[in-house]
Amino acid sequence: EVDTARRRNAALQSKGAFHAFLSLPENMQSAYVEVSLEELASYVRWRDATQSSPVNLEPELAPEALLRRKRPDELRLQMFWSQLDEEAKLEWMPDEDPRSILAKEESWAP
Repeated sequence: EVDTARRRNAALQSKGAFHAFLSLPENMQSAYVEVSLEELASYVRWRDATQSSPVNLEPELAPEALLRRKRPDELRLQMFWSQLDEEAKLEWMPDEDPRSILAKEESWAP
């Protein structure tokens, strides 16, 4: 198991993340895709709630400038999202298929 992890890390470092992903067994690729879609859908749900009602952000975590702005830009939101702990992100995990959430938005629709 440790040797497998080392080989995968070496492939990642030498060939890049996409190539390393493609070298994974199909069942592992599928699992990574599902987790990625779930996190992206969680982010979209959080972002939409944040933009419609900035008071949903915990004041001690949110920069004051972010709370004052009506339409914070995507980069600032992504930065803020990346700083949330996993427990906070789990609150935004969708109950439905993440694809249905992402399909509603032009930038993420297939």
